[in-house]
Amino acid sequence: MKRTGAMNFGCIIGTLLIAAAAYAAWRVIPVKVKAAEFEKTVESLALQAAGQGAALSNERIIKLLVEKADELELPVTEKQITIKRSGGFIRVEAEYSVPVNLFGYEYNMRFAPYYENPLF
Repeated sequence: MKRTGAMNFGCIIGTLLIAAAAYAAWRVIPVKVKAAEFEKTVESLALQAAGQGAALSNERIIKLLVEKADELELPVTEKQITIKRSGGFIRVEAEYSVPVNLFGYEYNMRFAPYYENPLF
């Protein structure tokens, strides 16, 4: 016997799964995009510091990174940024996490962008 007007249970489940995936993407993708932009800034400043040597101080790099993080609304503080100059190299890194609320659960997305470059 064929029923008309009744929805298939599998169709409902499939629709709910697609909606859940879309919601998760809506919450996560903007954070990933901001983190990628911040990582490009880490790379750019490491390259500038390598080319300019001491002209771009560690304190200045940290200040610029914190300003960029504030602009991107990322929770990065001065204490989370490490700069090392040794052995002819400069390494700039930042470790931070961004809380994302997914379905009532707070998930901390962790990021640790770094860039190492030889000093000229």
